[in-house]
Amino acid sequence: AATITCCRILDRSLDDKELLSAVRVSSSTEGIVFYVLERLLMVGVADHDDNIRLAVFKSITPRLDRYVASSENLTCLLDAINDESLQVCTSAMRVIARLAYHSPSVIMPQLRK
Repeated sequence: AATITCCRILDRSLDDKELLSAVRVSSSTEGIVFYVLERLLMVGVADHDDNIRLAVFKSITPRLDRYVASSENLTCLLDAINDESLQVCTSAMRVIARLAYHSPSVIMPQLRK
């Protein structure tokens, strides 16, 4: 439940134009978003419960894609492709496919390895 809540809060905060204009998305704000997503993706790869791992990848919305597309986060996503749960693999691949559509030059070399 915490992973879903974190993703929803991040997603909604990026949609809140009033909040964004008041805070003015600075490098420190983006750093926080990157940090939280990095931790969530680590949970999505390392947690023992496959329902939690699945919840992480299902909670990543297209609005968060630009933050997920960093090289550190791609490593976690690519690790999730090898998950023992087919649902987790499929959900991670959906995120990767979305990222590849927008920035294939970043994603495709990683998939070829």
